[in-house]
Parts: sequence; C-alpha cells; structure tokens
Amino acid sequence: MNQEELKKKIIEKLYQTNDEEILDIVYSLLEPEAEYNTSAPSSEAEMKAVLEGLEDIKNGNIVSDEEVQKNLDKWLDE
Repeated sequence: MNQEELKKKIIEKLYQTNDEEILDIVYSLLEPEAEYNTSAPSSEAEMKAVLEGLEDIKNGNIVSDEEVQKNLDKWLDE
C-alpha cells in the first residue's frame, strides 16, 4: 500500500469511528502539543497495538481479568 492509499484508508476509518478515545489518540499523534499527548503511544508499533486492541474490544474479542488471572496462575504453576 502506498502512502496515498494509506492516508485514504486512515481518513475513512476516522470518519467511520465514533470512539472518542481513538480520535484523541490519533489527534495527539498528529498534534504533538495536544494536552492528551501525555499517555499517547510513542511509536508506530505502539499505536498499531493500541488500535488493534481497540478493534478487538469493539469486536468483543476480550478476556475478563478473572480469566487472565486464572491463566496466569496456571502458567506460573507449570
């Protein structure tokens, strides 16, 4: 995907979302002086991970804290 195609896809996604947190993160990346920037991802890889995580949440691909703790305890006992 070239730069122009990527820009168009990003703009399409921005228009489609109503998630204020995603919009704040994207804005803070594009506007370094933004107040929200204090907790924004600092690298492209972090931003990608954040966006993937938010997409997972939107799609219901989540695991409860209790389930994570059970799996962690099980893993640590091995």
